Amino acid sequence: MRRVALVCVVVLVVGAVPAGVAGAVADGPSVERVAGSDVAPEEVAVTTTFSLADTGPDEIRVTKEYRVGSRVRAVSKAFGHPLEVVSTRNVDRRGDTFEWDGTGDTVRIEYVASAAALGRPGAETVRGDGYAVVGASYGGFGTDAARVTTAVSVDGEGTAGETFAVLGGYTEHTRDTATRQYRVVVPDHVSFEGNASAVLDAVAYTDARVDAGAERSGPATYFVVSLDFGYQVAGRYFGAYETDATGDVLLNTWSEATAAHEAVHQLKQAYATEMYSRCSGPLA
Repeated sequence: MRRVALVCVVVLVVGAVPAGVAGAVADGPSVERVAGSDVAPEEVAVTTTFSLADTGPDEIRVTKEYRVGSRVRAVSKAFGHPLEVVSTRNVDRRGDTFEWDGTGDTVRIEYVASAAALGRPGAETVRGDGYAVVGASYGGFGTDAARVTTAVSVDGEGTAGETFAVLGGYTEHTRDTATRQYRVVVPDHVSFEGNASAVLDAVAYTDARVDAGAERSGPATYFVVSLDFGYQVAGRYFGAYETDATGDVLLNTWSEATAAHEAVHQLKQAYATEMYSRCSGPLA
């Protein structure tokens, strides 16, 4: 089954960073989920778009777009890695820092960078012949906005969850219940074979039967990755930036038990996370 690229919206929330949750950032605005697609006066809506178009064999194209609410006065993005700037809109550049010039309501930075410089802290980016797996990150981002929402998308073939994206061909298995949609995404470059239906059964059962203090909303996405992704554990949960939103799970096994274990972290445990400026590691 093939699906078009999916965009999922999440919201940054300030709080303590729990052990075992990938990613987190500096003191910033407290936030809540935004209804609808319009940008509120005190909001910045960040969309990270990944693409392989016009890139070298080890590169990924990234577009960071910041839609700025009418009461916001400051937006900046600092990069800690080399990049080739393709285009910008409504920004002034000072070295590796791009600052909103106060004109227009959209800040846009498009660039190409080595895959090794990109991704979520705690997970390496995989880049191969016509494919990539990469997680969106928010290090170096600054604003006086009271609320920040985030989204991940793919330009071209691929699909996105709330924190990760697959670029290139993939197969998707889905299960819809009254609670949410569950997705298992298998990139074409991954050779795993298994019973996706059993994995979806295990996740849905866990979601329905386990109460661990939280009930997140939104679709639950499970990306199957190869063992060269940078860690040897069977599965790992990468949190979203709000307490009631799902993040994404990376699996390098078809084990139903592993998927169910990660589903508890993803859907049923309460974490308060924050934006990244205290985080080390590669940042998109």
